[in-house]
Amino acid sequence: MGAPSQMPVTGSGNYSGSAAGTAALAGLGYSLKGTSHFTVNFASFNFTGGMDLTGTTLNSAVSAPPLSISLSIGDGQLTRGVPVWPGNLLSGSSKVGAIDGREYPVGPVTQQLQADYAALVRA
Repeated sequence: MGAPSQMPVTGSGNYSGSAAGTAALAGLGYSLKGTSHFTVNFASFNFTGGMDLTGTTLNSAVSAPPLSISLSIGDGQLTRGVPVWPGNLLSGSSKVGAIDGREYPVGPVTQQLQADYAALVRA
């Protein structure tokens, strides 16, 4: 795919991989790890997907149950020639944050998707 100006105008792509981050809840820090999945529709210039994350406390001296977060992506939009793809993060039907996706070519065939995200999810 290469540069943003080389983005296809037909077809779609599916991406799956890992997700990671940090979270805070009730004064405790958590390390988040999990999976992500995205579907990009180049014909309609949008994307959907989600992340399923599990958090473990960063303080091993504190006994805390694992944190579980499931987020979906709504209103993800592509713009031809623009390398960042903004979207909203949803918990259920409530907007809780934002995501900015980027595609990176790796060799002539394989591409990777990277995204930065921030969300405020209340337990």
